[in-house]
Amino acid sequence: MKKEAVVISLGGSLIYPERLKRPDVKFLKKLDRFIRKIQREYHIAIVCGGGYPARMYMEPLSKKFKDGLYISRVGVGATRLNALFVSRFLKANEQIPGSARDVKRLIKKQNPVVCGALEIGRNRTTDSNAAELAGKLKARFVNLTDVKGLHDKNPKKFKNARFIREIGYNDFCSMARKVGFHSGQHFVLDLKAAEIIQKKKIPTAIIKGESFKEIQRFLKGQDFVGTLIH
Repeated sequence: MKKEAVVISLGGSLIYPERLKRPDVKFLKKLDRFIRKIQREYHIAIVCGGGYPARMYMEPLSKKFKDGLYISRVGVGATRLNALFVSRFLKANEQIPGSARDVKRLIKKQNPVVCGALEIGRNRTTDSNAAELAGKLKARFVNLTDVKGLHDKNPKKFKNARFIREIGYNDFCSMARKVGFHSGQHFVLDLKAAEIIQKKKIPTAIIKGESFKEIQRFLKGQDFVGTLIH
């Protein structure tokens, strides 16, 4: 039986939380156990975000330079450093792929495959890279973040933010368009990722970091705690 593929967009805030100012080893140990548990059933690609380290590098540059593409190259480097650390932690791939084509080739031999940003471009984050990869692998897409799921506004700033359990591709895209784009943004997925998900009709879940059982429930088509985009 052919394995189904799953692409996990692993937020940098989970790898290297601002509150800790260091990698979250406790979380990564749980991630390691989870990946080992499901790798017999699924081909797994993990796309790592830049998170706190990326923002700390990019903020002073943004005050000096106006070219967002010039600044984003530093963020891409941070995602790939995070990916190298996570791949070592999981005893995964030796080399960090630099393109979706590289991931697609490698995933036939290696499971899981860990990467950072797969291309440099305007209005791009690792979310859109992960969504595009999910489309190419015909995979389910999981966005692991540091909040419960999608809300109508930032739940970290607004206590009355409303949790959205389920949403259609078109409505989600509309929400992303209202937020717009900026590097290091805090919306659950960037606009480009939302557009890719909408166009390719990729089954997508937004799930809080350590809720690994919920990922399994999503993969099996069961109800889960998080947000389903379909």
